[in-house]
Amino acid sequence: MIQICAQLDILCYRTRTLPESLREAWKYSNSKENFKMRERQLIREIVYHHRYVYRFAERINMVFTLMIFVQFSISSTVLCLSIYKMLTKNLLSLDFAYNLSYLGCMLMQIYLYCWFGNEVTLKVSHLKILELLNTEIGSAVYEMDWPMLPVDLMKTFLVIITRSMRPIKITSGYVLTLSNESFMKVNEMRYGDIKKYHCTNTQVVSIMT
Repeated sequence: MIQICAQLDILCYRTRTLPESLREAWKYSNSKENFKMRERQLIREIVYHHRYVYRFAERINMVFTLMIFVQFSISSTVLCLSIYKMLTKNLLSLDFAYNLSYLGCMLMQIYLYCWFGNEVTLKVSHLKILELLNTEIGSAVYEMDWPMLPVDLMKTFLVIITRSMRPIKITSGYVLTLSNESFMKVNEMRYGDIKKYHCTNTQVVSIMT
């Protein structure tokens, strides 16, 4: 996922600096035909890079989604058990400190997946620019000196903007999208289950006594 974020940053940088690259190509071209060839090569590289990032993200999701789902399931179960065990310990005891540190490690393990998945999604998430629905890649196209480009190149970048409207999402078992929002929902759900279970046990103990 870090690799996907890095590739998206590189793609945005190459897009923003395309006009400068075209000026450099014009400076070192000895004819108009040579410049057109260099121009097509630069555009081709950006288009191929854009397609490669999406295909790479789909492959990463396909390979690791089941593993992440198993990791999430086991970690969530361990979280529930750790929180319930902490409820039975004294706040100042050494066991409580051990369980608290272990709980923090498990939360960090889940959060790392969610945070990096969220970063990947944000790279192509929907942003509003001049009341138009664009993406970060689309923003890179908008921010460059695009008026100097010929019409055919503008059409090419319009296709890139349209394609980037579909965000990249890394999922857990094709069920849960890895994001900060998903992390909070999972924690709220687990905390709610523990709270209900603790209240039920308290009521049972009260009835028995």
